[in-house]
Amino acid sequence: MSRRSEDCTVGVLYCGDLGAALARTLTEAGIRVVTTCEGRTRQTQERAEAAEIEILPTLDAVVSTADVVVSLVLPNAAEQVARQYADRQHLCPRESLFIDANSVDLQTISAIQTILEKANIRFVDAAIHGGAKTLKQLGVMYLSGRDADDARAIFGSAVRAHSLGDQIGQATRMKLLMAGLSKSLNLLFLEIAILAHEAEMSDQFLSESRAFYPGLMTAIERMLPTYPQHASRRVMELRSIEEMARSIGAPHQIVHSARGLLQAVAGAWEDELRATSVLDISQIIAIAAAAMTTSDPDI
Repeated sequence: MSRRSEDCTVGVLYCGDLGAALARTLTEAGIRVVTTCEGRTRQTQERAEAAEIEILPTLDAVVSTADVVVSLVLPNAAEQVARQYADRQHLCPRESLFIDANSVDLQTISAIQTILEKANIRFVDAAIHGGAKTLKQLGVMYLSGRDADDARAIFGSAVRAHSLGDQIGQATRMKLLMAGLSKSLNLLFLEIAILAHEAEMSDQFLSESRAFYPGLMTAIERMLPTYPQHASRRVMELRSIEEMARSIGAPHQIVHSARGLLQAVAGAWEDELRATSVLDISQIIAIAAAAMTTSDPDI
């Protein structure tokens, strides 16, 4: 492809939180962005409108218009979106590029690669680390595959983008590595915070943690409040990290323990979120502590 970002049209499928954040960031960088809300929820429509991007009537229209399509859906829908795109190969512009930026495991990325290669569609494996709310300030887009440099040339004007080489799967591996680090740190903190709560020292523990480890606590207080939402999905992400470690014979005891802790408290957090939309860090700790009193102590 080797064209400038301002000469490209990027299609985003679809405008969930991260998809809308990416679309908005690209638009602000002067890149034309299109999407469709065909068959999607009202919330998707509202996010697309708020991102001020061009909404086309159908998926066919997005495929035929966009030089680059980025898939950002729930992990269990990633293969379906890739297959829908491949089935419309006859509509694609010349040398179009499909980018999977979903939080999927290595097996799924391999399956998507097979689907797209059979349709002779250029494919880049991507992973966005940093979250929707901090995408522009802190986010990074990892890219891998033979066309990763082309993708970096397009997206690099809007977000920090790194090409990790020609091998499909490297971006997904980097996503798993970074997720393993952040989730393990957050869940180690949570475990100690639960201990402090049970010792009736929660406020003092939080205060002293902020005083002695300000950098760490800035990260914890940014990330941990996002954990109750989609907690069960994060359990699956940690399981994917374990599977990656097992496949290459690497240690994963801490990740395994982190997954066990998250699995034990996920349901309690999600139940609480049905009654309130926001939980602060003290509430998150208290709910987790209560959940752990009814769970297997050796989980």
